[in-house]
Amino acid sequence: MKTDPKLRENILKAAAEVFAKMGYVAANLEATAEIAHTDVNTIKRIYGSKANLGAAWLNSLHAGSVKRHDLMLRAERAPEHKIRDYFEELKPWLLRNKFLGCQFTAAGDQDSLICPQVAESVEEHKDYVRGFMTKLATAYLGMEEAGKRLGTALFLLYSGATTEAATLRTVEPVDAAIAVLDTLLPQWKSAQAQA
Repeated sequence: MKTDPKLRENILKAAAEVFAKMGYVAANLEATAEIAHTDVNTIKRIYGSKANLGAAWLNSLHAGSVKRHDLMLRAERAPEHKIRDYFEELKPWLLRNKFLGCQFTAAGDQDSLICPQVAESVEEHKDYVRGFMTKLATAYLGMEEAGKRLGTALFLLYSGATTEAATLRTVEPVDAAIAVLDTLLPQWKSAQAQA
């Protein structure tokens, strides 16, 4: 049976609302069905399970994230400005999303990772962001191995700032991460130049 693409999209939008509000583990198909103005059997027929619906939701978030990251990579700005911009953009994003934090981090808790579809989507996104940070760091330093190390450090700094900001419900951890970044980048570049 062919599925109406609008119905599929409507269910996915409803699921996004439910997962964002309740978290992956607490979310249920009944709440999604109510918001989508459909029934649980229709959702199961289209997506098969909560895990498949959760993975579809995360994959749609990832696709949007890839577009934003690609635009930043192509922007005509110095790599160190792109890196700082990435951290600065976290503050308005957290405020807009009422400190809900990263949906991939929220979906990647112990219970939800039992679902292989969700775990795969979470890992794919984290690997992508780490790779993005590595590209920026490599462009900044001009050296691939050093770029990998700095990219990993940036990823951990960003991830920690995001998690702490969501937990504490304040942008102060992001400001602290930016202060570290302002010290870290020049020192890292200087160390690589002397190596």
